[in-house]
Amino acid sequence: MIQIDLATLVKRLNPFAKQALEMAASECMSQQASEITVAHVLLQMLAIPRNDVRVIAERTGISAEDLRQALTVESYPGGRSAEGYPSFSPMLIEWLKESWLLASAQMQHSELRSGVLLLTLLHSPLRYIPPAAARLLTAINPRPVTAGFRSMDKRIRRIRGSGWRANAPRNGNRRHPACPLRQKHDRRRP
Repeated sequence: MIQIDLATLVKRLNPFAKQALEMAASECMSQQASEITVAHVLLQMLAIPRNDVRVIAERTGISAEDLRQALTVESYPGGRSAEGYPSFSPMLIEWLKESWLLASAQMQHSELRSGVLLLTLLHSPLRYIPPAAARLLTAINPRPVTAGFRSMDKRIRRIRGSGWRANAPRNGNRRHPACPLRQKHDRRRP
């Protein structure tokens, strides 16, 4: 299998997913956990109000509190880290790799968002998270989530395509017609 550099994967995370990963690392340091796991990251995603995982869970009727409890059951197992710096668990790295493959190859995304991380998790939840949390996530149907991303991507492309540059006047002036600098500095104006 092709090896992907962990730093490259982290750079591909969107701001919400990156924030959750950083929060998970910080929490693991304070708990002196030896590894950052998928459950740690999911717990932090649930703490961020506009994160895809939290929004999707709420829309499917999954209680964020119930999911937190199910994820917390095994969140800090194993030994304590004497160094103070936890490492990424092998399953967390695998989850990021599989999610990036799904995001880039199948969905043509340039960023790895938490909703795609959730979709990857839904394909084999018992591989990544405790059974109690996996049972809760069975309420999420991956097809509507995937369709939601596709329609959102179309809206974003449509918005980007109708930006002010696309509507700029064809007379060679590159500034937006409503820009106050245009009126102030345009010498061709009578």
